Amino acid sequence: MAGRSKVLRPAEHMAAIFAQEGAAQRMFTKFADLPAEIRCLIWRKASPSRPRVIQVAYQAEKEIWRACVDSCGGLPPIIPVCREARKEALKPYTRLLETWVDFEEDTIFISDPMFNIRVPRSKFMDAAYLNSIKRIAFTEDVYFGMKLLYESSPQLVDSQGAIVRKMNGLSHFTLVLMEDGARSE
Repeated sequence: MAGRSKVLRPAEHMAAIFAQEGAAQRMFTKFADLPAEIRCLIWRKASPSRPRVIQVAYQAEKEIWRACVDSCGGLPPIIPVCREARKEALKPYTRLLETWVDFEEDTIFISDPMFNIRVPRSKFMDAAYLNSIKRIAFTEDVYFGMKLLYESSPQLVDSQGAIVRKMNGLSHFTLVLMEDGARSE
C-alpha cells in the first residue's frame, strides 16, 4: 500500500518520535497511571511553541483572508499522539485564517497586493482578531502600494502608518525587502 501511513498507538508514536531524534527506544509503560496534572505538564514540555511565519492571501471568490497552504510550518509533533496531548499542545494556539495561530509567537505575513484594495483590506482590518495580532510583516510591494495609494488619494485612503497603528496589539512590525533581480558586479 504505497502512500498510506500506518496508524500508530500513542506509545508507538512516541517511540517513533524518539527513534527519529536518535534517542534510545525505551518504553515507559506507566505513563497512563500518572496523575493527569503531571501528564499534562509532560505534554506541555514536549510541545514547545516556536515562532512561525504565516503567509496570508485573500480569496476573492470567498471574500476571506486565509493562510497559504504550507506557509505555516508545523505544529508540535505530539498532536496526533492522543487527545490529551493534542489539547495541551494546542493551548497557545487560536483557530484563525483556516489554520492555528499562536499570537505570542507567530508573525502574520501579508504579501498579497489585494491588501491595497479597500474591500479586502477592510475584511482583514475589521476582523475580530486584529487586535490580537502582535507580529506582522508586509512585503515592500504591499507597504509601498499603500503609500502610493495614499499619496494619490489621501482623502479616500489611510496612510500606511495609520493602517498599522489600527493594529492595537502590535508589538513587532517587519518590512520584507524582496530581491529585485539586479546584480552588482
